[in-house]
Amino acid sequence: MDMGTLLHSSTGRQKTLVTIYGEPPRATAQQKGVDTRCGYPRFYKKARQREEEKKTVLLLKLHKPKDYVIPDGPLIFGLKMVWPYRKSEKKALTRTGLEIPMDVRPDNSNLVKMVEDAMTLAGYWKDDAQVTFSQIKKRWGPKAYWQISIERDWLEMPAA
Repeated sequence: MDMGTLLHSSTGRQKTLVTIYGEPPRATAQQKGVDTRCGYPRFYKKARQREEEKKTVLLLKLHKPKDYVIPDGPLIFGLKMVWPYRKSEKKALTRTGLEIPMDVRPDNSNLVKMVEDAMTLAGYWKDDAQVTFSQIKKRWGPKAYWQISIERDWLEMPAA
């Protein structure tokens, strides 16, 4: 991940959009180690995962909009991660510049857990339990970046 890669962060009226240019994190919450102490398993984060999480928290803090206010209540969370095209991609496809689905590891569920935990530590919300809906996209594309969107999940009240 590149530290000097912020091109824009913007806060809309009720939606926050943060784009970080550079390769997204790959370490996931699934990559934990297990040790046995006194006959009981003890789970811990491996060094690579700890370092990746630290970098992610730092990048998120650096890219947080200055006027950002930690929201209360339920939230909608969007995460789009784009890695550079593989060398094995067809040239005709890469010339189009289109983003194409990425169907290899890391898997979405474990990847989003690490990012959500980092966002909690970076102060984007009080707790990731506030997320009531999320949309996650992994793509191959011409440039590496990741984009986060947060908006309030307003409840529609039935008419009386």
